[in-house]
Amino acid sequence: PYAWAIGVGILMPLDISFSYWFFFWLMKMVQVLTVIWGMDVSPEAPFLSQQSAGALLAIGVYSLWSARRHLAKMMLRALRPTNTRYDGNEPLPPRGAVALLTLSVAFLAAFAWRAGAPFWLAPLFLVFYLSASIAVSRLRAELGAPANEIGSAGPHSIITRLVAPSAIHPRALSLLTLLSWPSQSYGNDPTPLQMEGYKIAERAGLRTRALVGAMGIAAAAGLVIGFVAFLAPIYRIGEDSAILKGYQTWDAEHSLSRLQEWVSGAAPSDPRQGLAMGGGALFAVFLHPMRSRFLQWPFHPLGYVMAATWWTHRLWFSVFIAWVIKLVLLRYGGLRTYAKALPFFFGLILGDCVIGSFWSLVNLVFGIPTFSVWIPR
Repeated sequence: PYAWAIGVGILMPLDISFSYWFFFWLMKMVQVLTVIWGMDVSPEAPFLSQQSAGALLAIGVYSLWSARRHLAKMMLRALRPTNTRYDGNEPLPPRGAVALLTLSVAFLAAFAWRAGAPFWLAPLFLVFYLSASIAVSRLRAELGAPANEIGSAGPHSIITRLVAPSAIHPRALSLLTLLSWPSQSYGNDPTPLQMEGYKIAERAGLRTRALVGAMGIAAAAGLVIGFVAFLAPIYRIGEDSAILKGYQTWDAEHSLSRLQEWVSGAAPSDPRQGLAMGGGALFAVFLHPMRSRFLQWPFHPLGYVMAATWWTHRLWFSVFIAWVIKLVLLRYGGLRTYAKALPFFFGLILGDCVIGSFWSLVNLVFGIPTFSVWIPR
């Protein structure tokens, strides 16, 4: 177990932390039964990643549907700003938010069409990406898991599973590959971090309107610094060095190898993957109303989404320990005992971060291998 993950797991709601490790073991049992019953007809069977991808998209669509009244009010305020009032502390006024969203979507669609994508590809790509981004933001807000990277949920993965790659023009496949980096695992999606920033500003009594400009400056600076930090070690010690090999270029090599399989026809379509995504979406939609109608319903759809991820395989035990500790504290000590115990778990997080930063500095200064605290191996 990881001390920092236990500290973060204590802050998770009990039903979500329970679902986090319960669905992990449920999917492990499904994998075992798939082999026992001779249903492992594909190396990916029982298609757990595809189930998670379908569930993630379903949560995004369900979130939009749940907020339909609020979104309708925002559209009304954008169309008739003089006849309605809005919260002056919102990051953007309704008309500005709708205009910015429209221009952004239009730019991305025009970029895709100009790059040679077929007419249907750009809207489908944007629908899948925006739905998943909304779902990841909700996952970050409700789940509060130690990590929220979800693979096989990007538009490039979903589209090529619903439509045979051989039926898509190579130029469109190349565009999907070039646009796959923001949705490779959604671990670098900026939307959840932005929402956290707005929530912190709201709690601290800061003006969220001013935070928009600060985020824009930070994004621009981070883009430049990121390129420099990425390229500098490659030019200094070489991309083929033992330190960088398999780390700096993994995404590029993986994406281009996948593109080669698509174009050459070595990756035929498998309708069972689409069925698995549909099944995952339906199961997630089933779990949502069950939680609303039954107060004691212990299964959360976000736990189901995270069950098949790489991080869950390494952090489930830490979350399980946190779930047991929190369950005992609340059942036998109540909220007061739980509140008194929180500083100890904050110390676990802080201690791991401080020690991890120290060893990272030792590695940087002296160039010797050190223990990695926050990246499980």
